[in-house]
Amino acid sequence: MKKTTILFILICSVLNTYAQKNSCKKAAVSLLKMPPCEHSDYFLVFEDNFDGDTLDITKWFPFMGVPRDFTFNSQKAWHLPENLEVSNGTLKIISKKLTTPYVGNWVTDYSTNPPTTKTSSFDYTTGELWTKETFFYGKYEIRCRVPVGKGFWPAFWTFGVPGWNEIDFFEIGGADIKTFTCNIHGDHGKRGEHYHCPYKLKKRSFDFSQWHIFTCFFEFDRIIWQIDGKTVRVLPRYSTKSGKSVYCGDEVSQGVYYELKSYPLQPMSIIMNTAIQTGKKAPDAKTVFPNIYEVDYVRYYMKGSP
Repeated sequence: MKKTTILFILICSVLNTYAQKNSCKKAAVSLLKMPPCEHSDYFLVFEDNFDGDTLDITKWFPFMGVPRDFTFNSQKAWHLPENLEVSNGTLKIISKKLTTPYVGNWVTDYSTNPPTTKTSSFDYTTGELWTKETFFYGKYEIRCRVPVGKGFWPAFWTFGVPGWNEIDFFEIGGADIKTFTCNIHGDHGKRGEHYHCPYKLKKRSFDFSQWHIFTCFFEFDRIIWQIDGKTVRVLPRYSTKSGKSVYCGDEVSQGVYYELKSYPLQPMSIIMNTAIQTGKKAPDAKTVFPNIYEVDYVRYYMKGSP
């Protein structure tokens, strides 16, 4: 097995080692001053328009196996590179239901000798891909449409180690196609803890089975989520004791302020995937297979000069 593959699986296994904490918790910090705001334009650093007929593996790592949730508490599907198709200018992440279950064996823990493995059968296959490069502050954007149906759980997100660093640009349940959810995750104390700060917005005008542009501005002092150019959430990193947001360029007096424990602090890979949920959210007789999470493009921009 290639070293990159082993590292990837190790990164994914980290997701199962953290204890869940209350959402949007803050830590007291001392601020001397806030840095000035960066007003320069964004320039394009990374993009994939999915032209041609093959996935560009110089940019992407297509996952095979079980990336997370080894106990299948929330999802269960075998991930295959073959379920990632590039054609007619788009990427298709294809979810399939099998007539004969797929039997897969994968490593759940590399820290043991020999590594701990698990074998299970899977009624579904799906796809997931990560960028080989990691990114930090900047503008992230995708144009896509997601599958409709109970059990589908498509997402566009980032993840990085050490520690838990994650931004969920969107997670959309296929059974609730008019609800947008996003989140951030972090390990503020770098002690193997998990903090998060979720958000949900439902509108009649939303229909994410149609084409939409999702944009996220990740900056030193705030994270902004947009849908089709309209801001739907602003999450500040710092605040005063009274809850007033503190941003770049603000004059602050020396003293105690409060920082989100879930705020990402390290570079992350860009990820796209469709999970197949279990339990009460699992596919039912009305769920259509195969089904597609289709992506027109993915882009990342930075501020400054190229």
